Amino acid sequence: TLRKLDCDNISARCMLTIFMLFAIRTEASVLRMLDNSPQTGLHDPIIKYLEERNVKINLSSPCRELVHELDENGLPTRVTGIKVGARETLKEFDAVIAAVDVPGIKKLLPETFRKYPMFDNIYNLDTVPIATVQLRFD
Repeated sequence: TLRKLDCDNISARCMLTIFMLFAIRTEASVLRMLDNSPQTGLHDPIIKYLEERNVKINLSSPCRELVHELDENGLPTRVTGIKVGARETLKEFDAVIAAVDVPGIKKLLPETFRKYPMFDNIYNLDTVPIATVQLRFD
């Protein structure tokens, strides 16, 4: 459900602060806008770069479980694969990158990972909705 946001309660201060940082700091990253769509200007070049290096990108394959090894103390040591799809087919990999949002990673991480403080701290994170507006003037 889309809701209209109350413009009187939205602040641009955060973005203005970031823009000022880029404007006055020479060591800050370069802020650039895309000349075309995000798919053409951002996603496609990244996908091309990865595929040229034999990376397989799996879309529409929901990850059901991280398969991992445990040490003698029951602590996770290495992720060896994932179970994907409705049939939970096991796919084994040399490396797994989980590009998910905060709610997604909270669902994905096995309980054994919470024994590590850095993973347990993920459950202390909150999310907020983000609204962006792009205005272009000629």
